[in-house]
Amino acid sequence: VSAAARTPGSNRYSTDESDRSPMKTLSLLRHATAVRDPRFVDFDRPLEPSGERDALRLGMRLRDAQAGFDRIICSPAVRTSRTASLLLQAMKSESLQTPPR
Repeated sequence: VSAAARTPGSNRYSTDESDRSPMKTLSLLRHATAVRDPRFVDFDRPLEPSGERDALRLGMRLRDAQAGFDRIICSPAVRTSRTASLLLQAMKSESLQTPPR
């Protein structure tokens, strides 16, 4: 999961005086802990229950910090899309769109 993040009220600007637009921030997030079970092909591995809890916890922390994402690019793999969905759910943010498989 990768995302371009923004923080409301941020005063960070580029060093070029002619361009006073806020600097972009790139956030790279790894999926939460997924099961290691040979019955699943790698693409279809779901999250462990602890991974689901961790993704929700991170989403709540981001919400409390008033962080947000302008764009989210996420693999359609089960573990990554579930991590992103839980994160956004906890942040009370928009739904996730993933590219086709």
